[in-house]
Amino acid sequence: MPNKTIYIREEDMSVFENAQKMGKDSISAIVTSALRDYVAKEEEKNKGEQESAQLLDSILAKAASVHASDIHIQPMRKGSSVRFRVDGVLRESDPLTPQQHNAVMASCKHLAGQDGGENMLLQGKIQSLEIAGRKIDMRVCIVPSILGECVTMRILETEATLPDVAQLEVQGEHAAQLTQLAAKPFGAILVSGPTGCGKTSTIYSMLKQIDRSHQKVMTVEDPVEYIIERCVQIPLTTLPGSTFPGVLRTILGSDPDVIFVGEIRDKETALICMEAACTGHLVFSLLHAHAAPAALLRLIHIGIEPFLVRDAVIGIVGQRLVRCLCKECKTRDNASYRQLELERYIESGIQLFKAVGCKKCGQSGYKGRTALFEVLLPSSEVQQAIMRGVAEDELNKIAHKEGMKTLLEDGLDKAARGYTSVSEVLRVMQGNISA
Repeated sequence: MPNKTIYIREEDMSVFENAQKMGKDSISAIVTSALRDYVAKEEEKNKGEQESAQLLDSILAKAASVHASDIHIQPMRKGSSVRFRVDGVLRESDPLTPQQHNAVMASCKHLAGQDGGENMLLQGKIQSLEIAGRKIDMRVCIVPSILGECVTMRILETEATLPDVAQLEVQGEHAAQLTQLAAKPFGAILVSGPTGCGKTSTIYSMLKQIDRSHQKVMTVEDPVEYIIERCVQIPLTTLPGSTFPGVLRTILGSDPDVIFVGEIRDKETALICMEAACTGHLVFSLLHAHAAPAALLRLIHIGIEPFLVRDAVIGIVGQRLVRCLCKECKTRDNASYRQLELERYIESGIQLFKAVGCKKCGQSGYKGRTALFEVLLPSSEVQQAIMRGVAEDELNKIAHKEGMKTLLEDGLDKAARGYTSVSEVLRVMQGNISA
C-alpha cells in the first residue's frame, strides 16, 4: 500500500497532538476527531459572526426608526456609547458592553470589506444596504482612540427625492433669488455655511431648475449624494489620487455649460472656478464660510485677486439648518427678548412658541429641520467694497444696506411664523444677534 502524506496546518497541530494524547493512535481516528473539533470551532465562529451582524442590524434599525443621519459608536472606560444624530443633534441610545463593542467593530469592518481583527484608520468607505425597506449608502469611518476604535456611520438615502426650491421651504424673496441665479447664463454661484447645513441640497435644487436637455451639466463630487438625470456626475472617491483641480481641468475640456464643484478647498480649485465663470460657464460650488459676505473675503484670503472675485461671483447663499418645533407639543413662549435686543426683529404682538417634548418627537420638542437663508447678489457698492479691501463688518453693513436679509432675520421670521423657536435660532447662530 503506497504511503500517503497528510498536510496539517500549523494552527491545527494542537488538535492533532490532543488526539494523540487521548490514545487515538490510528490516523483515521485522529483525523476524524480533528475534523469534528474543526467543524465545532467553525460553527461557534459562524454563530459569533451571526450574533455580531444581528447586533449591528439592530443598531441600524434603531437609527433608521428615528431618521438618524449618523451613528456614532465610541468606547468609554466602561462599555461603549451609541449615539444617533437626529435633526443635527446627538441622542443617546442603548450602550454596548466591551464584548458587544468588539463584535460590532468586527461587523463594521466586514461591512467595509476589511479584516475584522485588524486595527486601522478607515476613512469614507461606502457600502450599499437595505434597512427597514429603505435603500441606503452607508459611509463607514473608523479611527483608533486611546480607549479603542471609534466608528461613525453616515446614512445616505439613495432613493431620496431630488429636492426643489419649494421643498427647501424657501420663503418668497429668497425663492425668487435662487430661481433667478439658476437662470443666469454664466458666473459663479457659491453656497456657504458649516458642514451639515444642507448646502448640497440647495445647489441640487438649483441644478434641478436648469434645462438639462439643452445644456450640458457636469459635476465633480465627494461623494455623489443624489443622481440627476441628464447630468454627468463624477464621484471623486472612485478616482484614487485624483483631486478637484485635476478633474476640473478634464471637465472643462468636455464642453460643459454648467459645472458643479463639490467644494472649494484651496487656491487652485478656486482659481479654476473663477476663471471658468468668467469664460462663459455657470459654476456652482460649496465654500466653508459663516455668512454670505464672509465667503467673498474667504476667496480673497485663499489667494484669489479681488478683481477676479468681483467679476466672477454673481451670487452667494449663506445657509443654516434649524430644528422645527414638534406640532404635537409646542407651546406658547411668553419670554421677553428685550435683554437680547431682539425686539427690533420681532413685531409687537407676535405669538412665539417654544419646545416641550413628547413621545412623537422623542422628548426633544423638535421634529425635522428647515433652512435659514441669506442671499447676497453683489451690487456695484458691494463690488467696490471688495476692491477697497474693506473688513468683514463693513462689508456686512453694506450688504444689509443693499437689501440682504440676514440669517438671523430669516430665522426670527420663521420663529414668528411658528416653524421654530427663538432659542433654537440663537443656538444655531451661536448667540450672534448683530445684523
